[in-house]
Amino acid sequence: MRSAAAREVERNATLPPGERSQQIAARVAGFLYLFINATGIFGYSIRGRLIVRGDAAQTAKNIVASERLFRIGIASDLITVAGVIILVWALYVVLEAINRNGACLRRSCGSSKTPFLRSPP
Repeated sequence: MRSAAAREVERNATLPPGERSQQIAARVAGFLYLFINATGIFGYSIRGRLIVRGDAAQTAKNIVASERLFRIGIASDLITVAGVIILVWALYVVLEAINRNGACLRRSCGSSKTPFLRSPP
């Protein structure tokens, strides 16, 4: 008996090039959904620890006291936004073969939410 990985490789070799790229993009999109949720939750939880709503002085003290943690939170947010941009591209590749207009609409909606992704807690 062949392993599942060997059967998957054989099945992928018989796919037309367009479907192969769609399959790869779908896998990338699935991974990115999980990844950006993890990095987004991580960044949100870090900001929640440092930012005190309505008290800018205490927020500044918290950031100065935990500067490294604040920088890690910013890096997590940047990784999340980059992941969303790649996710929008991957979904466009997947949906383009089904309906090009729908894929363009999804791409524009997805890229328009990226700047609003990181609003303060």
